[in-house]
Amino acid sequence: MNFFILLIQLLFSYEILKFLQSSKTLNTQLTKYGNTETSVLIETSKFTRFFHHVMDTFTILLIFSAVIMGLVNIPFIKDFLNSWSNRIGEQAVIFIIVVFFRVFYYLTLEAILGVTPAKLLSETRVVDQQGAKPSTNKIISRTLLRLVPFEAFSFFMHSGLHDKTSGTYVVNEKRTGVKGSLYFLMIPVSLILGFALWYGVETYNQVKADRQFALEEKLKNEIFLEKLKNISTHDVLILKAINYDHDAIFLKTEIIENEAITFVILDTEKDYRPYFGEFYNSRQAENVVEKIYEIEKQNPETVKITKKNILKANETIGNENFQYKKGLTIFGKQFEITEIKTYFEPRFNVYHSQSGDNSFVGIQNEGWPATLIAVTKFTPKDGNLPIQMTKNDNSITLIGTKTDTFDFQIKVKDSLNRIFSYKISKKKDLNPIIKKIK
Repeated sequence: MNFFILLIQLLFSYEILKFLQSSKTLNTQLTKYGNTETSVLIETSKFTRFFHHVMDTFTILLIFSAVIMGLVNIPFIKDFLNSWSNRIGEQAVIFIIVVFFRVFYYLTLEAILGVTPAKLLSETRVVDQQGAKPSTNKIISRTLLRLVPFEAFSFFMHSGLHDKTSGTYVVNEKRTGVKGSLYFLMIPVSLILGFALWYGVETYNQVKADRQFALEEKLKNEIFLEKLKNISTHDVLILKAINYDHDAIFLKTEIIENEAITFVILDTEKDYRPYFGEFYNSRQAENVVEKIYEIEKQNPETVKITKKNILKANETIGNENFQYKKGLTIFGKQFEITEIKTYFEPRFNVYHSQSGDNSFVGIQNEGWPATLIAVTKFTPKDGNLPIQMTKNDNSITLIGTKTDTFDFQIKVKDSLNRIFSYKISKKKDLNPIIKKIK
């Protein structure tokens, strides 16, 4: 979006330059040759030419650094540049980009307008020997000669290399009509326009982000309700202290009744170093929930919570500036339910990306070892079914036709030969989700 703003600013600046330049005429002085007086164009001073070099270099850096930043965020351009960086080296790619934009800058502006921004500010212009606009061939020759090392300083001699060799000159314009100093007005005008566009884009992005956040929260709540509705003894409620006065607590589902659920409390503040080593800490608990449960189930501490209270715990309260979940009361403290996570079986994370004409869905197993035995609509990128899916190993990538929305199924078999089916789906502008269906 910032790239879009820059393009509008460049177009706006170009139209202003074109309008202002149309009112300018060349400055001449009368020179006597015997009895004859001749009008001669006045060439620009060496100091002004030095100003041109400095100002145009600054303008190139200002404009094209922003353009490059916008372009490299476009996936196929980023992939193209990375590919060539691997072939010829990053420095070579940067050199080629700099040369390209430098040639593009001078060639475009001097061919269309006969000036660059620096020449507009100093009220000068590029002409041929007759004082007319140079031909395209002369501008090309002039532009390419600028690439000669240290050529920029050749204008300190009688005539610059790119002027002399291409048969072009930089001459003064008459100080009539719009003064060169007024061109500086383009800066505040462009800034005002840029700010207005930026504000509009930022407002749009904020509205879009708020809408996406609301959709994600709605989807998250729907997933929570569905998991609660179909909760099993493999599911664990992950609780976070609302006031940060306690480490995380895990509630392992133990007994499911019609109206209430009995949980085994797995308190991460307990010292489990005798079981997991001296470097164990509570932040690692989520990865060893199953082992902690095996330790605690011999003499479990339990809590019975109605399904109604679990639903209430997920309700949001507060104001616009500060919102939080109602939560559950455990050990006399308030805890927010952050997630219902499944253990004691395979558990998957999914992500989505696009490249070219294809969509890629990555699946990573965070639970028990499993084997992928069936996939609908998508196909494995590497290898054929069945494919082993070990815990926290490299993800499996599935490939399909490029799309921002999809809905397909996979089937896996775990280490106990149990068969599980999952539905992987994605809605527009939202992250993909995976849901066990049986």
